[in-house]
Amino acid sequence: MANRGPGRNKFKWTKEQDVKLIETLQELRNEGEIRPDTYLKAGSLTKIHEKLEQKLPGSGIQKKPHIESRMRVLRENFNIVHDLLTGPNCSGFGRDPETKMVTAEDAVWDAYLTSHPEAKKFRDVPIKYYDELSMIFGKDRAIGNLAETPADVVEELENQEVNDTMETSQIPVNASSNDSQLPPNSVFDSDVTSRRQKRKRDDATIFVEGVQSAARIIASEIRESSCRLSRALGEEANENKKIIYNELKKLFGLTMTERHRAHFLIGCDSSKVSLFFSVPDEEREIWVKSLLEFA
Repeated sequence: MANRGPGRNKFKWTKEQDVKLIETLQELRNEGEIRPDTYLKAGSLTKIHEKLEQKLPGSGIQKKPHIESRMRVLRENFNIVHDLLTGPNCSGFGRDPETKMVTAEDAVWDAYLTSHPEAKKFRDVPIKYYDELSMIFGKDRAIGNLAETPADVVEELENQEVNDTMETSQIPVNASSNDSQLPPNSVFDSDVTSRRQKRKRDDATIFVEGVQSAARIIASEIRESSCRLSRALGEEANENKKIIYNELKKLFGLTMTERHRAHFLIGCDSSKVSLFFSVPDEEREIWVKSLLEFA
């Protein structure tokens, strides 16, 4: 983490460390340790350091110069973007809710950069944690529904790689020329495309799983309904066979053999069952004998 050179101690913040720092600042802001007017209460730097040691054990991050310098950089970068979006010269600027980039016509950008050259590094760059920093630094003017929770930060972090081309700046610590190497713009970098693609894949997966689950439920219900129907039809058929036999016993002109043959022929054919019951009682014996004759 620390790269030592002659008379220098350089420290480069990673995106994970930035995420944990922002998360810690949000917690302290909610606890009242960070106030909009005085920025930090006495002892807050110590609390930030203690929380970061718990979240990032063994990282080697110190109160001074690391945390103090990093917070200075975060606030400076935030102020640049905040003035860009809400300042007196912000006409023509906006922020895309999908890409989180500042949007403006080229002519608007060019005109603004002539008097605000420090904003150039945020042109065509996703401003990822603007809303979190807005709440932390007391300028709670988040645009729309863009604020992210620490959980969102962690989720995005898992889908991103550390940008090897991040800008770096060296902040003097004391008269001995020890510097803290910080990437001032890394907090605002994000791989928007990869996250959007992941969300699309996740949405598609959820949709497919939902369809599959619904199909399984429907198939199960169909099978169960079919079983119930089969049982009902079977019970009805058995009941009809009993009724047919009892009706055949009333036909005294039939021999026992003829009665059994008729029972078999009629009971095995649902159409004959319907015909049998449709024939008037006084004609059934003739109908049965005709059936036996042509069977």
